[in-house]
Formats: sequence, structure tokens, C-alpha cells
Amino acid sequence: MNKLLIANGTDIAVAPDGKATILKYLSLVKECENFKKAFTDAGINVAEQILEVDPTAVIKYEDDDIRINYIAPTTKTSLDTARLKKEMPAIWEMYAKESDVKASIKLTPKGGKE
Repeated sequence: MNKLLIANGTDIAVAPDGKATILKYLSLVKECENFKKAFTDAGINVAEQILEVDPTAVIKYEDDDIRINYIAPTTKTSLDTARLKKEMPAIWEMYAKESDVKASIKLTPKGGKE
């Protein structure tokens, strides 16, 4: 796979054929957003229709061009860390941990939504 971006110190350059690939990716993302909006505007909720048949269904589709996975709604328990830090700073300090975050690149079309 060719590199799309070339890092040089604190600068990033787009590889000669990288811009076209990045723009194609952003176009596909936008196209997916448009399809999703069209379904929503038409009142179609595919996930709801499938779950009416089988609420425990694992919904997955894959072909050469696309992969779709439906993640069912669930509940989770989380900790209000801001409140804990404010009301019990000593306990927050005892259990706070620092984690490494991998580098990433955010691609956003100019003038569009993220």
C-alpha cells in the first residue's frame, strides 16, 4: 500500500497520488451519510425492522466493497469522574491513571461536516 501522507518533522505532505485517494475516501464517507439521511428521511429504520423479527439477531453484511455490522443497543455503567475529582480529589488521585493514546489522522472535507 502506498503512503498517502509523508511526515517530515512537524510538517505533513500529501504524497503525489495521496490526494486523490483521500478525496475518494471523503466522497465515500459523504455518500454513506447521504444514504443514511435518505433512509431516515423516508422513515426507514432497517435495524428496527430486523429486530422486530429477532431481537437477538447479529446483523452483519460483507461483500467485496463494504462491511456493515449492526451494534445492538445496550446499557453501560460509567463513573462520573468530574464529580469524583471535585468531591473526593484524594480518591480520584489514588485511582487516576494515565494511558497512552495512539496517533491518528482526522480527515475532514473542507466546508463540510466532520
